[in-house]
Amino acid sequence: MMNYRKLNLTGRGIITVTASILALAYLMADLSCYLIDLILL
Repeated sequence: MMNYRKLNLTGRGIITVTASILALAYLMADLSCYLIDLILL
């Protein structure tokens, strides 16, 4: 029972980390597009 709980927590942690990395990547892409627009204009 304890092992299952530990595994579940680890899985949730991985999902959280993945989600934050994706959010960060999306933000960075948005920011770089904005910067490219500024440079081109």
